Amino acid sequence: DREDDFSEPALNLGLVQEIGGGQELVLSYAHGFRPPQSAELYRLQAGQLVADIDAEQVDSIEAGWRGTREAISWQLGAYYMRKENIIFQDAERRNVGDARSRHQGVEYSVDWRFAPQWALAADGTYALHRYDGDAPLQGLAPGTGIDGNDMDTAPRAMASVRLRWPSCSVPICSRRHRPRLLRRFLIPSLRPPVASPACRIFPRRRSTACSFS
Repeated sequence: DREDDFSEPALNLGLVQEIGGGQELVLSYAHGFRPPQSAELYRLQAGQLVADIDAEQVDSIEAGWRGTREAISWQLGAYYMRKENIIFQDAERRNVGDARSRHQGVEYSVDWRFAPQWALAADGTYALHRYDGDAPLQGLAPGTGIDGNDMDTAPRAMASVRLRWPSCSVPICSRRHRPRLLRRFLIPSLRPPVASPACRIFPRRRSTACSFS
């Protein structure tokens, strides 16, 4: 029998400075972690006796500017993030850890209520997501590494544009189009869901959303 336990502190610090005119400057630091899943720990491949992996850890710092003026709400942010003990599968489908990555980029979100029944929203991000150091790979030639490689599951650019009107039954605050979902996928424990600017402009209304990416 085998028993595993993981413990790690999680931290989220933020500073918000009002600068007038419905605008704010934001600075935040966060530390989060993700314990290995049971499948990652105990679903071993041929020839693998144990999966020696630890909890993933992440540190992130972010600065931003946000505000609301009349019918327009916006957010602009830049961030830098590092992850350690990343868990992934090597060329022989073995779960391995000890990889590191770095992430840096900018994000924007704009919501414009241009008529009483209509709103236009746009979101986008451009970021670099790269491995930062090598991991213990199996099945690859000596000297082969991943240091500096782009993460193949993390695109550099994402964007969407949406036109909304409060006439149907789709929630206006659906987050499936928001680029920041990418970072939540990379760090599921770092950021709890928060209301988007659209939720503040149209509280408790419902709408149909058309998205073009």
